Amino acid sequence: MRGVSGLRGVVVLVMIALAMAGCTSPVETELTSVDPEGWTRGRGITIDLLNSDTLSLSDLSLVVKSDSRYDFDSLVLTVAVEAPSGRQALFNTTLYGDPKVEHTFMREWEQPLIAGAQLSEEGNYTFRLTHSATRKVEGVWAIGITRK
Repeated sequence: MRGVSGLRGVVVLVMIALAMAGCTSPVETELTSVDPEGWTRGRGITIDLLNSDTLSLSDLSLVVKSDSRYDFDSLVLTVAVEAPSGRQALFNTTLYGDPKVEHTFMREWEQPLIAGAQLSEEGNYTFRLTHSATRKVEGVWAIGITRK
């Protein structure tokens, strides 16, 4: 009888470990190419994020890949989000670069966008980013959304 309860205890521990592992959200990044020669004012960049988890809270971040031509220390972005049902949200955020950082040919950085977001609908969320700088943004190769 003791062997059965020991085996049962191991099975319970394995089930708990699997349940805990299932609760952690994988890191997912969706990137969209940007013309590195210039992202002009008013031109939107669209990023699609497919969602199947309607219960978990996610931290969403902007991911940017750029080269040494990107010289903005801050860039105001308008973010329009459309849920699968068509519901929309609109807000502004500022993308911060660091002009003091030694800029190699290619650089990637991440900046928080929304903490604790619940994507409550299953399907495709569309993020449209538009910058409001008076001049075109050069040196940005890709921009995207990371979900953790």
